[in-house]
Amino acid sequence: MELIFRKIASINMWYDYFLPKGVVRESQIPENYSITEFFTIVPSTITAQKLKDYKIKILKTRFGIELYTQSRAIGGNNFEPIIMPTLNELLAFEVVVKYPSILN
Repeated sequence: MELIFRKIASINMWYDYFLPKGVVRESQIPENYSITEFFTIVPSTITAQKLKDYKIKILKTRFGIELYTQSRAIGGNNFEPIIMPTLNELLAFEVVVKYPSILN
């Protein structure tokens, strides 16, 4: 059985201070935009434990983070998580400012 990680969610943060005026779609965001230079998205303690229990990994992106779950192929291009999260699972994240002076 082949195990792979499949993306289940993205948490993106667009901070208008760093974006050109009028940007409304991801395709319009400049290539050099990276929110992770100034902010970190961190799971709460309870969420971190849930992510560990569900075998969900966090991958940093230039817009924020993506969540990946360990999955197995069930035929064709269909996959299912090894450990199925409940449908109403609440995950909480905190945005940490790396340089508080940018909030002036």
